[in-house]
Parts: sequence; C-alpha cells; structure tokens
Amino acid sequence: MQSKRVAIIGAGPGGFYAALELLKHFSGQIDIIDKLPTPFGLVRYGIAPDNQRMKTVSKVFSGLIDEFSNLRFIGNVDFGVDLNRDDLLRHYDSIIYATGAAGRQYLRVPGEGLEGSFSAMDFVDWYNGHPLRRISDFSLRFSKAAVVGGGNVALDVVRMLINEMDVVRSTDVPDSILRELERNAVREVYLLVRKGPAQARFTPVELRGLGHLKNVDIIIDPEDLRLTDDEADYVNNNQQCRLNMNILKSIAERPKAGYEKKIHIKFWHSVASIGGKESVEWLDLCRNNVLRHGSSKPDSDEGRCRISVDAIFSAIGNVVSMVPGVPFDAQKSIVPNINGRIIDDDGVVLPKEFVTGWAKRGPSGTVGTNRQDSAETVAALLKSWKTSDDDCVAAPAKADIIDVLRERNINFTSWSDWINIDSQELAAGHEQNRPRVKFQDLDDMMGCLS
Repeated sequence: MQSKRVAIIGAGPGGFYAALELLKHFSGQIDIIDKLPTPFGLVRYGIAPDNQRMKTVSKVFSGLIDEFSNLRFIGNVDFGVDLNRDDLLRHYDSIIYATGAAGRQYLRVPGEGLEGSFSAMDFVDWYNGHPLRRISDFSLRFSKAAVVGGGNVALDVVRMLINEMDVVRSTDVPDSILRELERNAVREVYLLVRKGPAQARFTPVELRGLGHLKNVDIIIDPEDLRLTDDEADYVNNNQQCRLNMNILKSIAERPKAGYEKKIHIKFWHSVASIGGKESVEWLDLCRNNVLRHGSSKPDSDEGRCRISVDAIFSAIGNVVSMVPGVPFDAQKSIVPNINGRIIDDDGVVLPKEFVTGWAKRGPSGTVGTNRQDSAETVAALLKSWKTSDDDCVAAPAKADIIDVLRERNINFTSWSDWINIDSQELAAGHEQNRPRVKFQDLDDMMGCLS
C-alpha cells in the first residue's frame, strides 16, 4: 500500500480533509491538484473577510504539508484542460474528486435580468478577490438592497453590505475592492427567507455576528417568530435551532436606536417578481404558509406586498458543475456515488474513482462537515484496495505527473510557490495593519514568482 499514489482534485476543505484522513493510514504519494495557484479554496475565497476566525482552519491544512513529505500541492492546473481524467487514471491508483459546487442557482422570476440583480456568489467572489471569477465593476452606489436566502452566505452578504468600514478595513479584502467598498452607499437591507426561523440554515455563530453589527437597527416581526406546536417540538430537540431562536428573539426584543442603517429580516417571504424600467426598483413579495415537515407554499394574493429596493442578491445556494469526463447526476446535481465511490449511469462502481465534499452530497453543511464526509470516502477507498482484484485494475504509469506537466509546458505552482505568495500578502497586510492583502489579479500573483 505504501507504493500507491492518490490524486485529489480540489484544494479546498473537502480535498484537504481527504488528505488528512489518508495520511492516517497511508504513506504513499498524495497530490492535491487545483485550478488556482493557491490552496484552500472556499476557506480563502468563500468565507467572508470579516470572519477571520473561520479562516484559521487553513493553518491545520498547512501543517499537513509541512509535516508529511508525501503530500504535495500542485496548483494552477486546469483539470479537463491541462490534465484530463485519462491522465489521472494512468498515473494514480485512486482519484478523489473534491471539486465543490461553483455553479449558481437563480430565482427564475420575472425581472431577474434587470440591472442590479446579482448572484450572491458573484458578490462573494468579488469582495474576496477571486482571481478567476472577478467582476470588473461591482458598484455599490445603491442605498436599499435585498438579500434572498436562509443560509450563512446570505448573512455574509448582509454583513458585507452594511458593516462599518472600520471593520472592513481590518480584513484581507484586496486594495482595489476596499476602495470600492469605501464608496458603499447601502443604508437599508432586507433579508428575505422563504421559510421560517425553525427551518433556516443559519449557524448560531453567523447569526450572532449579525447581531453584533454596530450602529444598525435590526427589525424582525415578532409574529414571524411564533412557532407551531410541531415546530416548537423540533426546536426543543435541535440544539442549533434552539440557539438560533434564542438569538433571533434577543435581536427582535432589542430597543431600536433610530440608526440610519437598518436590516429587515422577513421570514416566510418569497420574491414573486422583480420590477423596474431598466434597473431594479422594487420587489413584489408573496407570503408563504408553513406546511407539514417545514415546507412552504405561497399564500393567496392577499399576502402579497411590494418593497422598494435598488438591488437584489440571490443567495439560494450553489449547484455542482460537471467534472470533465466524470459521471454526473444532473437531477440531483452531484457526482453519483455510494458512500463516496463513484458509479456510472448503469450503477456500476468505478474501481479507481471517488468523490467527497459538495460534489458528493450537494452544497450543504459547514467547512467542518467535510471532515466526516471525507472520512467516509477515504474509508471506501482504503477498503477498495484491500478487496480489489489486482488483475482487473491497471497499474499506474511509473512517470511522475510533474513530468507530464513539464512536458506540456504547464506553469504549475508548488507549495513553496504558495509560501512565496503567502509571505508577500502577509507583508503587504502588515504594512497596513491588516491580516493580509490578497493578490486579486492572476497575472500579478504568478508574476511575483518569477
């Protein structure tokens, strides 16, 4: 088993947690391959800049490569372009796909194409300085915005829209983005949640962060916090929901100070349509009714209302994109699998291929959820080695994948290259009394290595 080689496609939490589990049982070569020149994926480019505590998990991941010489990071390699599935099958005994969920979900309502209607993930990519999905001009000249969603990303977007600039200046937002945020004109935000507080997927830590915002009045209709008997039983038996309800009640009962900045949290509301001449001017909302098992349906037209906003951010989740050459279940939006073992369209297990993270289960859970998820996948991988018929599985090529990349003139990055990028970002941050200042431009990032 020591001589075997494993490729992990994706250097986000799913990929690194898979490496962590492998290293407990396996001393062969493990390569983490990513499209970006830098590691950590969602931790670096998904978590909101004002939540630096959540980003510290990257130190755990860094420690793995520092400690284990058989673990390599290979960045700036576009899977499906620079390397394909057949390359990996030829050079590795097993492959774990940890490619996440980069696709956007949309509201699919009239008016969504108006100027000022955004995907929340585009906004997240922008303020985090994602070098491959940068939006060139994300003006925040509007004063009223709506954020649609019942998860942590929605809370992140609300905070970044209305937070005090002193807080934003203390984060790792790229300099050019910081200059745009300095001109942020947003004073009022509506958080629109399709279901109720018992069904919302906020984590208590993120919800408390909203409550800790300074110089902001948060307005919640007390009627929205009333629970049915079934909901009350569910909340009493679910610690996260119980904490969330306590936090929401505390926020709702807080005296309003008459601040200019306001957040309106409206549960049980969906967007029926987006209106305006050329850009967003209003939203027509419908009130939803709770059904059994926490589902919802629109109320009658009598439950409709209109709110005036200049922009809307859809934070209703991501979708898993197809991995080139790998089976894909479009209906479930996952790579089809049994406990992490990939299966083809006929349900046949592929002997060398595995999946973990959002590509395995869909975009749900927190960063830490990937640890248990990856443990299950790695257990399936190790079991496959013990039970496989060696005559049925072709041995990998002897050549190192690094040699293949060099032959193809791929300008890949190594862990030492990441250390170089990291040190320059940290030094730039130190000069400004900030955690770091991230490179936003891919050419600048790669140029600092020459």
